[in-house]
Amino acid sequence: MTTVRALADTRNVALDTAEVIDSVSSGLLIIGCTAVAFTAFLCAVDYWSSKPSYQHLGRTLAQSSVFWARWPGDRIWSAPFGELSREAARCEEILVHLQERKEADEKMSYARPPDSRIYFYGQIATRQSMLATVHSAMNYAISQGRGPQPHQPYRT
Repeated sequence: MTTVRALADTRNVALDTAEVIDSVSSGLLIIGCTAVAFTAFLCAVDYWSSKPSYQHLGRTLAQSSVFWARWPGDRIWSAPFGELSREAARCEEILVHLQERKEADEKMSYARPPDSRIYFYGQIATRQSMLATVHSAMNYAISQGRGPQPHQPYRT
């Protein structure tokens, strides 16, 4: 009788273990699916939240390129003050973006080659010199009487 009882107890333990493993595996499957779905959600949010900023940056860079194509070299000194002030704002915006990218690159410097830092330093120096040129042209336009015009109310 004791052998039968020992076999019955062993069978009960085996069945209990199988039930526990079955419930644990379904629980792990649920947790795994939830983790994958949450990760996919976070990636989608990151992608869709950064997309408009890259579109705006691309538009800003294109407008800046058009400005420099329209007013190359010495012609910048005859550019209208309004265009100069808009280009100064664009240069400052691009500089802010480049500074942010450089700081992010420095935080992850272990994963990137040193050439990327050299690239950011070169781009920042170029944009700073472009901004200084635009500011000089703005000052020249003001000295020539082509500066910002005060807004005069309409007369009736």
